[in-house]
Amino acid sequence: MLNNRKKTIGVFVCKLPEYFQRTLCGALADEAVANGYNLVVFSTFGEYDNNHDYVKEKAHCPVISIRQKRDEFISVLSDDKKAIMAMVDHLIDEHNAKRIYYLSGPSYMHDIRMREDGFRERMKSRGVAFREEYIFMGNLWYNIGKEAVDYFLSLDDERPDAILCANDYMAISVCEELCDRGFRVPEDIIVTGFDDVEEARDIYPMLT
Repeated sequence: MLNNRKKTIGVFVCKLPEYFQRTLCGALADEAVANGYNLVVFSTFGEYDNNHDYVKEKAHCPVISIRQKRDEFISVLSDDKKAIMAMVDHLIDEHNAKRIYYLSGPSYMHDIRMREDGFRERMKSRGVAFREEYIFMGNLWYNIGKEAVDYFLSLDDERPDAILCANDYMAISVCEELCDRGFRVPEDIIVTGFDDVEEARDIYPMLT
């Protein structure tokens, strides 16, 4: 493909938000230029990332998976568990939150599972009220807000101090649903997200 005698790094990106894809590929391109490599990026909006056996068989070079845990490859992961623990600490220490609910996501995803584990472990270690019912299984998308808020508000007579969400898209939908019901965010109920998507900066109230 390239005949300039430089080593080539191939990057395959699948269904990534534009902002994250642009940031990731831009950083990789800068490093490739600085270190004398070619960089070739293949991108698609569809699914092609279930061919792990094929990649393992055909690739005669190191294969690195970014943000998805793959036992057969090198994986570069963020410390999602530690981040969620820090968020729980912040809600308790800075906002005196005593009743915190968690909107999770599909448990087959490693990063989502780590986030949920971090929430559960930190809630227990901090000694605040916790039951498994405080965790609701979401879908990581905008359309979960009504169902999640219905569930959380049905748990007890006392409303939650905070709803911690496993990603920003669900947090946006929870904020919108709470506001539609007359709650003030964050004055009445604090809502947090995770991932720092661009859309989270364009809503009111804006996610931190």
